[in-house]
Amino acid sequence: MPPRVRALLAPLFVVLTCALSLSVTLWLQPFTWRIKPIFAGIAVYVLLIAAAAVIPAGAYALITGAFRRRPAAWESDPAGRRFSAPSSPRQATLTILSAWVVARCVPVERVPNLDRARIAHLGAFTTIFIVIAVALLIDIALRSMTNGPSLVLSPDGLTLRRRVRQDQIGWDTLLPGGPRRPAKRNPATIQLRRHRTAPDRPTGRLSLPAVGLLIDPAFLAYTIRWYVEHPERRARIGDAAELAELQRRFAGDGHQQG
Repeated sequence: MPPRVRALLAPLFVVLTCALSLSVTLWLQPFTWRIKPIFAGIAVYVLLIAAAAVIPAGAYALITGAFRRRPAAWESDPAGRRFSAPSSPRQATLTILSAWVVARCVPVERVPNLDRARIAHLGAFTTIFIVIAVALLIDIALRSMTNGPSLVLSPDGLTLRRRVRQDQIGWDTLLPGGPRRPAKRNPATIQLRRHRTAPDRPTGRLSLPAVGLLIDPAFLAYTIRWYVEHPERRARIGDAAELAELQRRFAGDGHQQG
């Protein structure tokens, strides 16, 4: 699924998660009050409220393939002379789960003498809580579209883009021999080692958030190491033929996609 489509779907599932969670509290919770013993009713309510978060997030993950094996491939852009790895939909899945919290910001109370629930009558405080909930929902919806990192390779180096900042790393600032192939199939980060900025300072390190990128971590590490050690190949970054050659060498070296 194209990254743009995934980004447009994410806020819809954010709103759905919040709406389902609030609906469970307002309309399904009263039915659990009638279940005896009381602990059984509480257990049913907990299961319902958990399902309100898990079902939408799971549906999004299923539609977008969030937890499928990530490809050993870059998105190539010959005109821009770059390879790129977009944000993994796993990040948006976790953000969708956080929308469940928004519904908890809306105060709910039991209607006196009835097995019904309603928005709590707290005067101005009710309005404040609802405004906070709406603001949080908007923020989470926006973050579900743009929160994940992305990585771009160009002949000059790497650009790690995050929501609020970006880091640029030149190829010549990185030490040869790394990053090494990850020991785990799905590592959280990949460590880059940079030259010392001064003789009396230790080797610099930078963590790439591999878990947040839609690319096989082993192939990611292999690609970076390849261009660090083969500067003559950097001018070919972005070419489809160069990507095919990278994949052929990666497979020939016995690496496995993760």
